[in-house]
Amino acid sequence: AEQEQASKSLAMIRNELEEHKRRVASSKAEREQISKSFAMVAEEVEEYKRRVASSEAAQEQVSQSLVMVAKESEEYRRRVSSLEAEQEQASRSFAMLAKESEEHKRRASSLEAEREQASRSF
Repeated sequence: AEQEQASKSLAMIRNELEEHKRRVASSKAEREQISKSFAMVAEEVEEYKRRVASSEAAQEQVSQSLVMVAKESEEYRRRVSSLEAEQEQASRSFAMLAKESEEHKRRASSLEAEREQASRSF
């Protein structure tokens, strides 16, 4: 009877030991899966960091380009303003030359009339 009880106890212990081994194996597999998952997440985080860095670099490049465009635009506005002022000055000069030309024409006409008058007198 004692031997039978010892055999039953030994069988229970063996069953518990097998169950424990299965749990340990299962736990080990879960830990490996979790480690793999953490590794994948770490890779994704690194890829995200690379993308963010790349995006930030591209954004910085765009910002620099916008600053350059703004400077060039301001320079263009200054040049246009300067050209408009030169054009205005040229228009005023042309108008003055036109008036002077008309005055010279009147004087020439007047002198021509005086010359004709004088030649008739002689």
